[in-house]
Amino acid sequence: MNNYNHILAKSVENGATTLESHLESVADFAVVAARYAGMDTEVALQGALLHDIGKASVVFQKRLRSKPSPLELPFRHEIASLFFLKLVSPDLQPFMIDMIVAHHKSIYKDVSGTGIIDLENEYEEDILQFHLSDFSLWASEAIGILAELKFPGVTHETVITEEDAREAYYFALDHCRKRQKGWSQWKGLLMGADHIASAVGDFKEKVPALFADPDVSFYNRKGELYPLSLIDSDGTKKHTFVKAPTGAGKTDFLIKRCRGRIFYTLPFQASINAMYERILHDLGDHVEDIRLLHSISQLLIGEERITEKVIQDKFGASIKVLTPHQLASIAFGIRGYESVLFDLQGCDIILDEIHTYSDIMQAIVLKMIEVLNHVGCRIHVGTATIPSALEKEILEILGKEQVQYVQLSDEVLTLFNRHEIYKAEAFTDLLPVLQQAVEQEKKILIVCNRVANAQVIFEQIEELYPKTKKDADP
Repeated sequence: MNNYNHILAKSVENGATTLESHLESVADFAVVAARYAGMDTEVALQGALLHDIGKASVVFQKRLRSKPSPLELPFRHEIASLFFLKLVSPDLQPFMIDMIVAHHKSIYKDVSGTGIIDLENEYEEDILQFHLSDFSLWASEAIGILAELKFPGVTHETVITEEDAREAYYFALDHCRKRQKGWSQWKGLLMGADHIASAVGDFKEKVPALFADPDVSFYNRKGELYPLSLIDSDGTKKHTFVKAPTGAGKTDFLIKRCRGRIFYTLPFQASINAMYERILHDLGDHVEDIRLLHSISQLLIGEERITEKVIQDKFGASIKVLTPHQLASIAFGIRGYESVLFDLQGCDIILDEIHTYSDIMQAIVLKMIEVLNHVGCRIHVGTATIPSALEKEILEILGKEQVQYVQLSDEVLTLFNRHEIYKAEAFTDLLPVLQQAVEQEKKILIVCNRVANAQVIFEQIEELYPKTKKDADP
C-alpha cells in the first residue's frame, strides 16, 4: 500500500488532515445524504472523491505551508480537481462539475472575483497554465490517492495526461457558461457533506445518525386544558395553519402534524432556547439528534459524543430549533444557500409566533415559504393573531385546499381571558384594584414607562404591603 500522508487537505495550523482521509470522510457523508434524498449514491461517491483531488497540486501544497507571492495568480483547487473529469463516464460529468466547481466559490461574479468564469475572463489561458503547473509531477499522486480510495476503474497505473486535463477544463468552462440559473441539488449535497466532514474530523464515528425521522408520538397527548390537543391531525392535508392564543396547545399540535425531520423556527433567541429545552425534555430519550442553532449556541453533549459546537449548523438533524434568520439565505440565494436548501427539502418546517415579525421580516418569511413549498416542504404556521392580508398571502402560497386550518371557536376563546388590564394616569388610581388583588392573593404586574417611576412605585408598594413578595425588573 502506498502512503500519501504527506499530501494534506488542511494546513498544520488547521489540523493537518490528509487529503486521502478528508476525501474518504466527505464521500461517506455524501453517500448517506444521497441515500436520504433519493439521489444516485454512485454519483455522490464519485463527486465527493473528486471534489478536492486538485489539492494534490504542488501549488496548493506549497500554499498550505507559506503565503503565496502577491505577484502569483489566484489558485483554486476546484479548478485543478476538474482536470480529472475523464475518470468519470461522460453522462455523469455534468453532475461532477456541479459538485466540484463551486463548492467554495460561485462560478461567476463571485464576491472574491475568483469564480471559474471570473478567472478565465481576467487571465484567459494564463489561469489554466498556472493550474497545470508541474501537472505530470502531482497527477500521479492524485491518481494514487483515488486508487487507494477505490475510485471506480482507477488503479495506480491509470494515467491522466495534461491534454486530458485541458480538455476537461474547457468542457467544464463551457458547461458553466451555458448553465441556467437555479439551485443545484448536487452542489448542495456536496457542500453539506464537505462542511460536516471538515467540522467533525476524527470524531466522524461519534456523529449521531443523520437524516433520521424523529418519533414525535409523545405530542399526541390530550388534555381538556389544551383545546387544540382535542383536534385530530388531518392526514390528507399537507400544510397547517393554526390561529390560537398562548396556552391552547399550539406547540403540541404543530409538532404532531409533522411527518419527517423538523425545523422549528421562533423569532427570538430566548424563544428558541426555551423551545429547545422543552423538546429535549419531551423527546430526549427517544430522539438522538436535537440541535439548537443561533450565533452563540453550543452543542452540549455527553462523554459518548463530540464535545465541541461542531455540528449544530450542519445538515441531517432530526430536529433543529432556530430563528428564521438562519434560513434567510434561501430567500436571497446568498452564499451557502444550496446546502441549507438541500437540508430543508422535503422536511417539516414550523413557523411559530409568525405574528411578531416586522414588515421586512414578514416579506422575507413569505419568500421563504414560497421557496420551501417549491422544494416539497410541509409548512406549519402557528400564530396568536395575524393581519388578514398576511394570512391570505400565506394561504395562497400554500394552496388553501392543502392546508389544515385550525381556529378555536368564540366559546372556547372566552376561556383564555385570564388577565385584566388597567390603565391609569397615576399610581394612586390603582390602589383600590391593588388592594383587592392582594386580598385575593392574585399576581399583579405593574408596568411603567420610565425606570425612575418604577423605582418610586416599588418603594411605595414595599411600604404599603411589607409582607407581600415583590420582584423588580430593571
